[in-house]
Amino acid sequence: MASEKILWFEELSSTNKTAWQYIDKQSGFCIATGFQSSGRGQAGNSWASEPNKNLLASYIFSLDIKPAECFAISMITSLAVVSLLNSYNCTAKIKWPNDIIVDNKKIAGILIENIVSGNRVEKSIIGVGLNLNQTEFAGLPNATSLKLKLKTDLDIKTIASELQRYLIAGFEKNKKPSRELKESYFELLFKKDKSIYRDNNSTFEGKIVDIDFDGALKIQKSDNCTKSYYFKEVQMLY
Repeated sequence: MASEKILWFEELSSTNKTAWQYIDKQSGFCIATGFQSSGRGQAGNSWASEPNKNLLASYIFSLDIKPAECFAISMITSLAVVSLLNSYNCTAKIKWPNDIIVDNKKIAGILIENIVSGNRVEKSIIGVGLNLNQTEFAGLPNATSLKLKLKTDLDIKTIASELQRYLIAGFEKNKKPSRELKESYFELLFKKDKSIYRDNNSTFEGKIVDIDFDGALKIQKSDNCTKSYYFKEVQMLY
């Protein structure tokens, strides 16, 4: 049975870090805070947020999938965030691997940490930073928030609970990676039909043609050559 319990803290260094102390809780258990002093994004990037303005939460889930398929966790999470935003009439896209984009600007980021035992991913801590009521992002011209889109304040605790329900439903539906899951994720990819990319060798135009459950992004270049890239091996240029 999934848990809809949310444990709130006034301030934490990081919700993901604190979530490790509650790793044995039921699927869906959430750690949330009004402020993170050391928030983290993907690959060690920092996640800055004004106090008590945005959703800063980590959700714990028990799983049973292969490590080679663990990108399914990111797919499920990204789709849950998009569904939440859609419920507020806010159309969103997914920028591989797990940024959420609204009107060509980033509104949310996801940080996933897993416990692997043998050949199985048994637990996952899913950190979500979702910009809700912040309206100024110094030095971040490509950031936005739900308030900027809707012109109204959002209740952070309500959003945390709503996302929790979308996540629980997503993991219940997708106990194993499926073609349906991959297709749903693929259809929402930001600029999938044409974009400019940069890898270690060059800047090039290409389109996304597939995504694997191990996270590999397959890009077809203008010469019709298709190449697979993993996180940090290629960058989409806005």
